[in-house]
Amino acid sequence: MKCYYHESKEGVGTCKGCGKSLCKSCIDKYESGLCESCEGKRLKKEEDEVLNQKNELKRQANYNVEVAKKQLKKTIIKSVIFGVIGIFIGADSGNIGNIILFMYLFAALPWGWSFVKNAIDTGEWAFMAVLTNSIWLFVFGVVLKFVLAFLIGIFVMPISIIKAILNFKNAKNVEKDINDL
Repeated sequence: MKCYYHESKEGVGTCKGCGKSLCKSCIDKYESGLCESCEGKRLKKEEDEVLNQKNELKRQANYNVEVAKKQLKKTIIKSVIFGVIGIFIGADSGNIGNIILFMYLFAALPWGWSFVKNAIDTGEWAFMAVLTNSIWLFVFGVVLKFVLAFLIGIFVMPISIIKAILNFKNAKNVEKDINDL
């Protein structure tokens, strides 16, 4: 058989894709063992797959940025709302130091509460209070939980805010890197 592309040369093999007869130079032209036409189709298919993967990475990066942005907004809003409550409570003292202290303590409260909510189950304290017929045990459990929430929140809040900011920043950097591909 003669080579499909070079009629003056003898075919020494066939294309692995379409079965066309190929000469030695055509077979050696591509490592894939494909003819020119099939190699072009293979490259086009690979390019399409790479483009699809790139588009999927972009979509995922955009999604991650949106999730990080929502988390950052939620973090800031939660702290601001509770901080404003603290300002109103501390404003009664008329002392700017107390106002700032109350603002920080109340801004930190939801962070501490989230941290300790599973550590001290108010339901168990309530159950124990009913069994022992002691409202003081229930009050002690709730007060203890609030005190721990304030104390732990002081440390957890800034860490959580920094983590949310860094998470958003990292998501934006990944998105930029992917879009630059």
